[in-house]
Parts: sequence; C-alpha cells; structure tokens
Amino acid sequence: MSIEQSFSHQLCVGESFSERLLRYGIAPDCVMEKVDTAVYVNGLHLGHSLAFSDLIPTAVKTVFTVQELKQLGGIPDASFSAGLEDDYVDYPPPFNSVNMPSLAECQFDICQLKSKMTPEQLAHTLMAYVAYIKGDSHKVAEYESHINAIHFPLTVTLYAAEHLHVSSGSPLYLNNPETHPVCVITGSLTMDDEAQLCVYTPVVIDTGFAAITNLLFVGEDGQPGANAPDGYNGANGRNAVQGSVVDEYPMPVCMGQIQATQGLPGNHGNHGASGADGRMADFCLLKSDIYSGTIKVRFGSACGGNGGLGGNGGNGGIGGNGCDAMGVCDSLNAGNGGNGGNGGNGGNGGNGARGTDLIVSCLDVPPQIDFASKQELPSLFLDGQPGKPGLGGKGGAGLMSGTEGFSGSGGEAGSAGKLPALSIVVSSLSK
Repeated sequence: MSIEQSFSHQLCVGESFSERLLRYGIAPDCVMEKVDTAVYVNGLHLGHSLAFSDLIPTAVKTVFTVQELKQLGGIPDASFSAGLEDDYVDYPPPFNSVNMPSLAECQFDICQLKSKMTPEQLAHTLMAYVAYIKGDSHKVAEYESHINAIHFPLTVTLYAAEHLHVSSGSPLYLNNPETHPVCVITGSLTMDDEAQLCVYTPVVIDTGFAAITNLLFVGEDGQPGANAPDGYNGANGRNAVQGSVVDEYPMPVCMGQIQATQGLPGNHGNHGASGADGRMADFCLLKSDIYSGTIKVRFGSACGGNGGLGGNGGNGGIGGNGCDAMGVCDSLNAGNGGNGGNGGNGGNGGNGARGTDLIVSCLDVPPQIDFASKQELPSLFLDGQPGKPGLGGKGGAGLMSGTEGFSGSGGEAGSAGKLPALSIVVSSLSK
C-alpha cells in the first residue's frame, strides 16, 4: 500500500458565488445567509433527509446517470483536454478485458446483472464510477452503462449558504446513511483552530474561500461474521431387550428379544459467516478559489471484520447396550456407535476499505496540507482475519465405535485496504 500524491495544473476562471449556485440549479432566494455550527449542541449534521439532518436541504436532486453527477460536482473533462494530468486517478482495467456480462444478455434486468457479476467485476465498476467523477470520463466510457445500472439513480443532497462557520466543540458532520453524495455550496467556509469537519460519505464542498483546519474521514470497521452453532449430538441407540423364556411344548423358547440399535450420527457443524468489509467514503472533492491556513487531514479505522468460527460437529450417539445370554435366550450384541458430524468451515475475513481519496481543486496557490503519515495509515485498513474451522465430532462408543467427523476448513483472509490518494489540482487564473 502506498500514499499517492499528485499536483496537476489547468487553466480556468474562478466562479462567483452566484455562478456556483447557477451551476447547481439553486435559486439565490433559497440560500441561507449564515450558518454557524455553534448553534447546535452536538454539532451540525447535514445528510440525506430530515431524519439525519439538522437543516432542511436547499435542494435534493435525483441523479439518474453518472454523467449528471459529474456535471454537478466532478472535475470537468475539459480540464483534461486543456492539459490537466490525471496521475491521481485509479482507472480500472480495460472494459473488454474483464469479461463483463452485458445488460442485453440479462434482458436489462438489473438484479440479474448484479447476480451474474463477480466481486471483481463489481469492484472494477465501482472504480470506474469514482474515476468517472474525478478523472477523464472518456477513459471509462465503456463502463458507463454498467455504472448507471449498478449505482444509479441516487439522490444528491445540496446545502447552500453564503457563509458557513464551524466552531470549536461543535463539529460539522456530513453523512448520508445511504452513502449517496452530500454537496455543500458556500461563498466562504471558515473553521476555528480546533473545529472538526467529519466526512462519512462522498462529499463535494464548493466554495470561494476556505479556511479548513481539521478534516476527518470517519471510517467504519466491518462487523465480524457470526460464529456458527455446533451440530447436535446424535441420539443414543436403544438398548437390547433380552426377552423372556416361555415354557411351550415340547421345549422352552425365548420370545420378545430386541436387538440393540446403532447410535445416530452427530449433526454437522454450521459454517461461520464472513466478516463484513470496512467502509469509507469513496472520495471528497474540495473546490475553492482561495485557501487559508493548513488543512490537517486524518482518517478513522475501516478494517475488515473477522470471519466467524465454524461450528463443531456433533458427537455420534452411543450404541445401545447388549445383554448376556439367559437360559435359552441368546446374548445380544451392543449397537455400533454413531459417526461424529463434520465441523463447519470458518467464515472469510472482510476486506479493509480504501481510504477516502481527497481531491483539492484551487486557483494558483495550493493549500498547505498536513496529510496523515504513511506510518499510521496501514493499520487503519487491515484485512479481516479468517474464521477458524469447527472440529469434527467424536464417534459414539458401541460394539464398533463410530468414526470421528472431519474438521471444517478455515476461512480465507480478506484483502487489506488501500491507502488513499491526495490529489491537488492547481488552476491558473486566465481571462
């Protein structure tokens, strides 16, 4: 894993606040004049709906295609045509090399398409989605129909204020529980030295002046997979019944003898569940003409969950007891023991998340950025550990002991997450 950092250049003209609003389709009379997080006791929450937001959104837009989303908050393709380097973008493999199922062969049924796609193909499509927004969309154009089918439609929640201030002790939380983007458009964004801007989901902050002090990307560790229950022990066999001697002419006979039965096999242990993947926002795009001060950037943990333990196999039941000869009644053998159940497989570990990519777009002078060090980041995106297998159940005792069940297989470890990219897109003023 390595931290990617790139500095790119483009030619563009800074936008006024009214021009920003126009680009997002927001009427000036809908804009809040000033918002200060100090007014909110536990900080200001801006998210997808009223259930997760302290303010009524300025607008909520349903976005049907990735092209629409790029127009709202992405890096314009014209920038790359003008010479902007895209070293900071991770592009997926060429579309024709990943053997992607087509929409046509799935009768344009999205559920069927998802079921036919492998985890690797879904991951490539997600990578193409993020690359489309922050990079040159022409390079992932062949993925576009799959991006739209898998990830759209979605809602983008927009908040617009002439001035937004984040006070110390009252963080600004940008969080859409549905992981859809949140967009903040301001004339200026300022923060106290100890204030925090906490990002949970994809975010675009579009402002003319930014004094951002502490930017925290909040990760979510994957939940561990559930441990599987053990298999039930097999029931014991029924004991032999000796029977009774009946004095019948011309000689005594033995009647009612019942053979001992075999112990029943133990049930197999169940398989442990896989750990969930760590989660973190795919990207955060800061767009400002002017930055003031140093932006301190930190990340929360987003490790994969450990796989669940496989259940132990149940023990085989004990064979029923035999009995000795009695008079004319013969001896009866004990029943065989039941076989032990097999142990369940351990669950697979979850994958660590990729840290949120930070793209900073600015005019002329790049901001000072205190980015998390390479040494502290790898431990934040660890892979989940595989679940241990269940043990085979023991064979039950009897005339012949039952066989021991096989142990299950251990799960596989998840993949370690990747370190985030820090990309600074520097623009030059041009009239």
